[in-house]
Amino acid sequence: MTEAAFEQSYPALTKIAAVHAARAVRRHGLPADARRDLQQDAVLELWRKRVKFDEQRADWLTFSERAIANYLRSRMRSLLATRRGHGLTLPFHEHKYFGATPDPRIELRIDVARILAGVPERDRAVAIALSDLPASDTSRFLGVSRSTVYVAIKRLRERFARAGLQPCGRRKLPTGCGSRCDEDR
Repeated sequence: MTEAAFEQSYPALTKIAAVHAARAVRRHGLPADARRDLQQDAVLELWRKRVKFDEQRADWLTFSERAIANYLRSRMRSLLATRRGHGLTLPFHEHKYFGATPDPRIELRIDVARILAGVPERDRAVAIALSDLPASDTSRFLGVSRSTVYVAIKRLRERFARAGLQPCGRRKLPTGCGSRCDEDR
């Protein structure tokens, strides 16, 4: 049944495919000769999909028009994805790796985390609180005296100095941290 309907409606199907292909070519800026190829591919795809036609659900021309439009929409989506680089498979040796640019702030964060991992818990709590609060508020926040906070700061500075991180400038950041005080040197 569908083969006979396909043969009888072939002239109308090619016109439907031509209209949809011309619209796709114009919309996506493809060369003019691509229209004929897309038209033929759409009709061929309809031939493959003819077995899915159910006359209880739709008319043959409606089914054909939808199958052609869906095929061309899918084909254009695939073409655009390929233009953007999606779906391309390159051999491993053709992939380019642009190494990450070193960021001294990231390295500093790693160094600080490494040093803080080796300090006692009470000093680590002081260091973490000092990252957001001044010393006087840190003592209130932790429930300890200011002198306890200042002693912990002294121990922390000694730890950082032994690790090779020296304070610089007004902000008391380690050297090589990428702060403005590094630019002044």
